[in-house]
Amino acid sequence: MKKTLVTLALVAVGIAAFAVEFDWQTNIALNRALNDNRAKQDPAVVAQAMEYADGVTARTDQEKISLIAIRRTARTQTAGADRSWKANKEFVDAQLAAAQLTKPPTVPQYLGLLYLWHMEEWYKDMYAFMKTQTGYEKWSDAGHCAYMLGYYEEAYNLYTAAEVFPDRCVDIACSRLDAPGRALEAANRITKRIYDVNTVTRVLNTVTNRLAGNEAVSAADMKAFYLNVNRKYSAMLLKDKAAWEPVIAQIRTMLETY
Repeated sequence: MKKTLVTLALVAVGIAAFAVEFDWQTNIALNRALNDNRAKQDPAVVAQAMEYADGVTARTDQEKISLIAIRRTARTQTAGADRSWKANKEFVDAQLAAAQLTKPPTVPQYLGLLYLWHMEEWYKDMYAFMKTQTGYEKWSDAGHCAYMLGYYEEAYNLYTAAEVFPDRCVDIACSRLDAPGRALEAANRITKRIYDVNTVTRVLNTVTNRLAGNEAVSAADMKAFYLNVNRKYSAMLLKDKAAWEPVIAQIRTMLETY
């Protein structure tokens, strides 16, 4: 409750300061406030979000889409609203029609507006609809939707196709597919580009707990993984030593065992 009140106070300042021009910081703060409001559904949070979404001027397509997303989420927290997936789609389609975008949203953008990860009653309808959309595989939450319906193999493949959430892929391969080799394959994705410290930590924890000492994965492959991760992320110590030092220590400790 205290966190929500503090967030609302900050957002109120943002709305006052940006009553005309769109502001991404206020936008992000409101999305967080709405996310924190999922269970309580405090009408004050909803009202604040709608006041902002209806009061600012969005100039780019991305800004307009982000405001539709706020209205969409706020609507699901409004007493008496039809919270079905069908009603949400009708609402989003009407919003898009009124937004006068310079070009249609991409398939991932459109699917993102039609989905909220915590709306369990939407999963089946969303899954069926996304399959009708060309390019849905690139939508970052396609894997989540499949996973929540128990389609674990497909979820792994969709997360891989969208090039997101390597930590979830590693966990799925270990916990749901019993496929250590595919888990290490997914883990190696964190060496292709820099991921945030939380994602890297989750990948490392699963690899260490589930794959280290696992005869299904060769020691040579494990060593190569830790070597590459060490090379990729050691420089992060120069940017944020406090956050990355435990991560690098874990990598180097495991590397010594190989």
